[in-house]
Amino acid sequence: MGDSDDRLTILETTVSDLTFTIGELVEQLRLMNLAKAFASAKRRYRSKKKGVMEVDGDNDFVEIDSNSAIRYW
Repeated sequence: MGDSDDRLTILETTVSDLTFTIGELVEQLRLMNLAKAFASAKRRYRSKKKGVMEVDGDNDFVEIDSNSAIRYW
């Protein structure tokens, strides 16, 4: 009976370790996504502030000037 108890203890420890590792990985992924979203928002803010021309994918150009007026070409 001792052998099966030892194997069960090892299995429980392994599952606990893996659960902890997955939790850490999920937290790192959440932080990375948060950092990426922040960087993306910062880029959009700067491009709008500087009046950078953006392309939205439908072959017409949208110009955003520093006054936030939008003109289509």
